[in-house]
Amino acid sequence: MNQELARKAQMIAILRGKNQNEEFGNLAVLPAGRYNCVIEKVYEGVNTNDKLFFGIKSTILSGDNKQNFVIECIYLNDDALERGIQRIRNILGVFQLPDITEEDIKNNNLLSRLSEIVGNRCYVNIGNSDNFTTYSYERI
Repeated sequence: MNQELARKAQMIAILRGKNQNEEFGNLAVLPAGRYNCVIEKVYEGVNTNDKLFFGIKSTILSGDNKQNFVIECIYLNDDALERGIQRIRNILGVFQLPDITEEDIKNNNLLSRLSEIVGNRCYVNIGNSDNFTTYSYERI
């Protein structure tokens, strides 16, 4: 089995074994708080350590940080794959979008599926716990 097929099999096993609404955290660019935002962009990137991630950029619409933005990075490398899959599932659930499927994984549609949240208004809650920054979304 080649490496890509093995990775997809691992992702499907994660999908089958977990609930959609589990929370996982990422790094922050703003202090803890609740921000009224619109989701502007979802994109794929690679960090300086060659780790694949999906970024979610949300522009803040009001308050002291108006026009600034929140960036959440969802990593999908081997040591963060399970958290990344669960995080995508959770975010889709918040916006009442269908859960990812095995076909989404087999057809490399995770970025496309996550991109379905673009344009939505929401509150982005940023918190800190156990040396991690956590993000949660509330639909408006």
